[in-house]
Amino acid sequence: MAKTNSGLVAYARAQVGLPYWYGTYGQTASESLYTAKKKQYPSYYTASDFASQYGKRVHDCVGLIKGYLWSDSATGTPTYNSAQDKSARGMYAAATTKGKIATFPGTAGLLLFKGSSTGAITHVGIYGGDGYVYEAKGHAYGTLRTVYKASDWPYWAQCPYCTDDTGDTGDAGETIDNDSAATDTQEEEMITYEQWKEYMNQYHAERQDNDSGDWSEEARQWCIDNGIFLGDGADGTPNYMWEDFLSREQAAVLLYRLAQKLGAQGN
Repeated sequence: MAKTNSGLVAYARAQVGLPYWYGTYGQTASESLYTAKKKQYPSYYTASDFASQYGKRVHDCVGLIKGYLWSDSATGTPTYNSAQDKSARGMYAAATTKGKIATFPGTAGLLLFKGSSTGAITHVGIYGGDGYVYEAKGHAYGTLRTVYKASDWPYWAQCPYCTDDTGDTGDAGETIDNDSAATDTQEEEMITYEQWKEYMNQYHAERQDNDSGDWSEEARQWCIDNGIFLGDGADGTPNYMWEDFLSREQAAVLLYRLAQKLGAQGN
Protein backbone atom coordinates (compact mmCIF):
# COMPACT_ATOMS: atom_id res chain seq x y z
CA MET A 1 0.00 0.00 0.00
CA ALA A 2 1.61 3.27 -1.15
CA LYS A 3 2.19 5.81 1.58
CA THR A 4 1.47 9.43 0.75
CA ASN A 5 1.40 12.89 2.29
CA SER A 6 -2.38 13.08 2.19
CA GLY A 7 -2.66 9.63 3.76
CA LEU A 8 -0.32 10.71 6.56
CA VAL A 9 -2.44 13.77 7.30
CA ALA A 10 -5.64 11.71 7.32
CA TYR A 11 -4.09 9.16 9.67
CA ALA A 12 -2.84 11.84 12.06
CA ARG A 13 -6.21 13.59 12.04
CA ALA A 14 -7.90 10.34 13.07
CA GLN A 15 -5.63 10.05 16.15
CA VAL A 16 -6.50 13.43 17.66
CA GLY A 17 -7.67 13.02 21.25
CA LEU A 18 -5.92 9.69 21.77
CA PRO A 19 -3.18 9.18 24.38
CA TYR A 20 0.57 9.64 24.09
CA TRP A 21 2.70 6.70 25.25
CA TYR A 22 6.44 7.05 24.75
CA GLY A 23 7.99 4.40 22.50
CA THR A 24 4.72 3.37 20.82
CA TYR A 25 3.56 3.54 17.21
CA GLY A 26 -0.15 2.79 17.03
CA GLN A 27 -0.43 -0.28 19.23
CA THR A 28 -3.47 -0.80 21.42
CA ALA A 29 -2.73 0.22 25.01
CA SER A 30 -2.83 -2.70 27.42
CA GLU A 31 -1.37 -3.85 30.72
CA SER A 32 1.27 -5.92 28.94
CA LEU A 33 2.29 -3.00 26.71
CA TYR A 34 2.44 -0.72 29.74
CA THR A 35 4.64 -3.19 31.64
CA ALA A 36 7.04 -3.57 28.72
CA LYS A 37 7.33 0.15 28.05
CA LYS A 38 7.65 1.09 31.71
CA LYS A 39 10.58 -1.32 31.96
CA GLN A 40 12.13 0.10 28.80
CA TYR A 41 11.50 3.81 29.54
CA PRO A 42 10.78 4.13 33.28
CA SER A 43 11.04 7.94 33.39
CA TYR A 44 8.19 8.22 30.88
CA TYR A 45 5.78 5.97 32.74
CA THR A 46 5.31 7.69 36.09
CA ALA A 47 1.79 9.07 35.60
CA SER A 48 -1.16 7.45 37.37
CA ASP A 49 -3.61 7.35 34.44
CA PHE A 50 -2.14 4.67 32.17
CA ALA A 51 -4.64 1.98 33.19
CA SER A 52 -7.53 4.27 32.27
CA GLN A 53 -6.16 4.44 28.72
CA TYR A 54 -6.09 0.69 28.08
CA GLY A 55 -7.88 -0.22 24.87
CA LYS A 56 -6.98 3.02 23.08
CA ARG A 57 -4.55 3.46 20.19
CA VAL A 58 -1.32 5.11 21.40
CA HIS A 59 1.69 6.84 19.82
CA ASP A 60 4.65 9.01 20.65
CA CYS A 61 5.65 11.91 18.38
CA VAL A 62 7.55 9.99 15.71
CA GLY A 63 5.31 7.00 16.40
CA LEU A 64 2.47 9.00 14.86
CA ILE A 65 4.36 8.78 11.57
CA LYS A 66 5.45 5.17 12.02
CA GLY A 67 1.89 4.19 12.93
CA TYR A 68 0.77 5.40 9.51
CA LEU A 69 3.67 3.77 7.69
CA TRP A 70 3.17 0.41 9.38
CA SER A 71 -0.64 0.18 9.41
CA ASP A 72 -3.17 -0.49 6.67
CA SER A 73 -5.68 1.93 8.19
CA ALA A 74 -6.11 4.43 11.01
CA THR A 75 -7.30 1.60 13.26
CA GLY A 76 -5.29 -1.33 11.84
CA THR A 77 -2.64 -3.23 13.78
CA PRO A 78 0.84 -1.90 12.92
CA THR A 79 3.54 -4.25 11.64
CA TYR A 80 7.01 -3.26 12.83
CA ASN A 81 9.52 -2.34 10.11
CA SER A 82 13.09 -2.00 11.38
CA ALA A 83 14.24 -0.19 8.23
CA GLN A 84 11.88 2.69 8.98
CA ASP A 85 12.31 2.70 12.76
CA LYS A 86 13.74 6.18 13.20
CA SER A 87 13.77 8.68 16.03
CA ALA A 88 12.56 12.20 15.22
CA ARG A 89 16.19 13.12 14.62
CA GLY A 90 16.71 10.02 12.49
CA MET A 91 13.62 10.82 10.42
CA TYR A 92 15.03 14.24 9.59
CA ALA A 93 18.46 12.76 8.79
CA ALA A 94 16.90 10.18 6.42
CA ALA A 95 14.94 12.81 4.49
CA THR A 96 16.38 14.08 1.20
CA THR A 97 14.04 17.06 0.83
CA LYS A 98 14.28 19.28 3.90
CA GLY A 99 15.47 22.62 5.19
CA LYS A 100 15.16 25.46 7.66
CA ILE A 101 11.67 26.80 8.32
CA ALA A 102 12.35 29.95 6.26
CA THR A 103 12.12 27.70 3.17
CA PHE A 104 9.01 25.80 4.30
CA PRO A 105 6.63 25.51 1.31
CA GLY A 106 3.49 24.85 3.37
CA THR A 107 2.69 21.53 1.69
CA ALA A 108 0.24 19.23 3.46
CA GLY A 109 1.91 16.16 4.96
CA LEU A 110 5.35 17.68 5.42
CA LEU A 111 7.08 16.97 8.72
CA LEU A 112 7.94 19.79 11.13
CA PHE A 113 10.73 19.47 13.70
CA LYS A 114 11.73 21.09 16.98
CA GLY A 115 15.32 21.24 18.21
CA SER A 116 18.22 23.61 18.76
CA SER A 117 20.01 22.15 15.71
CA THR A 118 19.52 19.36 13.17
CA GLY A 119 21.72 17.16 15.38
CA ALA A 120 19.57 17.86 18.45
CA ILE A 121 16.03 17.40 17.12
CA THR A 122 13.65 16.43 19.91
CA HIS A 123 10.13 16.46 18.44
CA VAL A 124 8.27 16.02 15.16
CA GLY A 125 4.79 16.99 13.96
CA ILE A 126 2.82 16.73 10.72
CA TYR A 127 1.66 19.82 8.86
CA GLY A 128 -2.00 19.59 7.90
CA GLY A 129 -1.84 22.05 5.01
CA ASP A 130 -4.40 24.35 6.63
CA GLY A 131 -2.39 26.30 9.17
CA TYR A 132 -2.47 23.50 11.75
CA VAL A 133 -0.05 20.81 12.93
CA TYR A 134 -0.87 17.31 14.16
CA GLU A 135 1.45 16.21 16.93
CA ALA A 136 1.67 13.63 19.69
CA LYS A 137 2.89 16.22 22.16
CA GLY A 138 3.45 14.29 25.38
CA HIS A 139 1.62 12.17 27.93
CA ALA A 140 0.07 15.23 29.57
CA TYR A 141 -1.40 16.27 26.21
CA GLY A 142 -1.94 13.25 23.95
CA THR A 143 -2.28 13.75 20.19
CA LEU A 144 -3.39 17.29 19.31
CA ARG A 145 -4.18 19.59 16.41
CA THR A 146 -2.26 22.79 17.17
CA VAL A 147 -1.88 26.14 15.41
CA TYR A 148 1.19 26.34 13.16
CA LYS A 149 3.73 28.98 14.20
CA ALA A 150 6.99 29.16 12.27
CA SER A 151 8.83 30.18 15.43
CA ASP A 152 7.91 26.83 17.04
CA TRP A 153 9.33 24.62 14.27
CA PRO A 154 12.88 25.44 13.12
CA TYR A 155 13.05 22.66 10.49
CA TRP A 156 10.87 20.81 7.98
CA ALA A 157 11.23 17.74 5.74
CA GLN A 158 9.36 15.54 3.33
CA CYS A 159 8.79 12.19 5.05
CA PRO A 160 11.43 9.90 3.48
CA TYR A 161 8.92 7.04 3.26
CA CYS A 162 5.97 8.95 1.75
CA THR A 163 5.25 10.31 -1.72
CA ASP A 164 3.92 13.84 -2.02
CA ASP A 165 0.60 13.34 -3.80
CA THR A 166 -0.83 16.76 -2.95
CA GLY A 167 0.57 18.92 -5.75
CA ASP A 168 0.35 21.54 -3.02
CA THR A 169 2.46 24.61 -2.30
CA GLY A 170 0.39 25.80 0.60
CA ASP A 171 -3.32 26.46 1.04
CA ALA A 172 -4.54 29.12 -1.40
CA GLY A 173 -6.39 30.92 1.38
CA GLU A 174 -3.46 30.87 3.76
CA THR A 175 -0.22 32.78 4.12
CA ILE A 176 2.74 30.79 5.46
CA ASP A 177 4.82 33.33 7.37
CA ASN A 178 8.21 31.65 7.27
CA ASP A 179 10.15 34.82 8.02
CA SER A 180 8.54 35.00 11.44
CA ALA A 181 10.83 32.18 12.56
CA ALA A 182 13.52 34.79 13.08
CA THR A 183 11.40 37.85 13.93
CA ASP A 184 8.38 36.58 15.85
CA THR A 185 8.07 38.70 19.00
CA GLN A 186 4.85 37.18 20.30
CA GLU A 187 4.94 36.19 23.94
CA GLU A 188 5.73 32.49 24.27
CA GLU A 189 3.21 30.28 25.99
CA MET A 190 4.15 29.58 29.59
CA ILE A 191 4.50 25.95 30.58
CA THR A 192 4.15 24.26 33.95
CA TYR A 193 6.96 22.52 35.79
CA GLU A 194 5.38 19.14 35.00
CA GLN A 195 5.26 20.03 31.28
CA TRP A 196 8.89 21.14 31.41
CA LYS A 197 9.86 17.80 32.93
CA GLU A 198 7.96 16.04 30.15
CA TYR A 199 9.88 18.00 27.51
CA MET A 200 13.20 17.32 29.23
CA ASN A 201 12.41 13.61 29.51
CA GLN A 202 11.68 13.51 25.79
CA TYR A 203 14.91 15.35 24.97
CA HIS A 204 16.84 13.08 27.33
CA ALA A 205 15.45 9.89 25.78
CA GLU A 206 16.21 11.06 22.22
CA ARG A 207 19.88 11.18 23.22
CA GLN A 208 19.88 7.57 24.43
CA ASP A 209 19.56 5.81 21.07
CA ASN A 210 23.24 4.77 20.77
CA ASP A 211 23.84 7.14 17.84
CA SER A 212 27.44 8.37 17.72
CA GLY A 213 30.07 9.73 15.35
CA ASP A 214 32.78 7.80 13.54
CA TRP A 215 35.43 10.06 15.09
CA SER A 216 34.86 8.49 18.53
CA GLU A 217 34.58 4.85 17.44
CA GLU A 218 38.06 3.74 18.56
CA ALA A 219 37.74 5.42 21.97
CA ARG A 220 34.24 4.04 22.52
CA GLN A 221 35.32 0.51 21.68
CA TRP A 222 38.28 0.78 24.07
CA CYS A 223 35.94 1.87 26.86
CA ILE A 224 33.64 -1.10 26.17
CA ASP A 225 36.49 -3.62 25.92
CA ASN A 226 37.97 -2.41 29.19
CA GLY A 227 34.71 -2.23 31.14
CA ILE A 228 34.74 1.54 31.59
CA PHE A 229 31.27 1.91 30.04
CA LEU A 230 28.69 -0.80 30.69
CA GLY A 231 25.44 -1.03 28.74
CA ASP A 232 22.12 -1.15 30.56
CA GLY A 233 19.48 -1.90 27.94
CA ALA A 234 16.04 -2.89 29.21
CA ASP A 235 15.80 -5.75 26.71
CA GLY A 236 19.26 -7.11 27.44
CA THR A 237 20.90 -5.33 24.51
CA PRO A 238 23.59 -2.89 25.71
CA ASN A 239 22.62 0.77 25.44
CA TYR A 240 25.69 2.90 26.10
CA MET A 241 23.78 6.20 25.69
CA TRP A 242 26.81 7.80 24.04
CA GLU A 243 25.22 11.21 23.42
CA ASP A 244 23.44 11.46 26.76
CA PHE A 245 24.42 13.84 29.55
CA LEU A 246 26.95 12.74 32.19
CA SER A 247 26.18 13.41 35.86
CA ARG A 248 28.85 13.84 38.53
CA GLU A 249 27.71 10.55 40.03
CA GLN A 250 28.30 8.76 36.72
CA ALA A 251 31.63 10.55 36.27
CA ALA A 252 32.74 9.26 39.67
CA VAL A 253 31.88 5.68 38.64
CA LEU A 254 33.80 6.02 35.36
CA LEU A 255 36.87 7.39 37.14
CA TYR A 256 36.65 4.61 39.72
CA ARG A 257 36.52 1.93 37.01
CA LEU A 258 39.47 3.53 35.22
CA ALA A 259 41.47 3.65 38.47
CA GLN A 260 40.75 -0.04 39.02
CA LYS A 261 41.85 -0.79 35.46
CA LEU A 262 45.14 1.07 36.05
CA GLY A 263 45.68 -0.50 39.48
CA ALA A 264 45.57 2.88 41.17
CA GLN A 265 42.86 2.17 43.77
CA GLY A 266 43.98 3.34 47.21
CA ASN A 267 46.99 5.29 45.85
